[in-house]
Amino acid sequence: MENKRKKQMVSTQYVTMLLATIAISLVSLMPRIAGLTGFLVLDEYLWLNRSRNFTIALMRSDWVETMQTGHPGVTTMWTGSLGLWLYGLRHQLFDQHGYLPFLQSLSWSHQPQELMLYMRLPTVIIVTTGILVKLQTSRSVL
Repeated sequence: MENKRKKQMVSTQYVTMLLATIAISLVSLMPRIAGLTGFLVLDEYLWLNRSRNFTIALMRSDWVETMQTGHPGVTTMWTGSLGLWLYGLRHQLFDQHGYLPFLQSLSWSHQPQELMLYMRLPTVIIVTTGILVKLQTSRSVL
């Protein structure tokens, strides 16, 4: 009887933690997902351009050109590059005209608005995952 009660408690704790994780995921994702296609800050177009240049440099194995700015921003450029790649997959740019010509055609003043969604999504996923990892590691302390 005691063993059955312990199993029930563990099962209840597991379900509670699972529901809490789902709730925290949703609370974390909602403000980050809202408005992913619009510009939020003044220098955002610079990061789109830096990510584009960073991706082109990676494709050409031009390691010197991967440095796009004098301050840390490599994480933003990596996630932006991943977003560009996802955009390319979604729009089959690897098959049609080629991915590199697409990247080269992007300009500071004219970028598809949908591209913003793809550029930001990897960062949103990484931040949300980080919050969940922190939750799981903090749980053992609590």
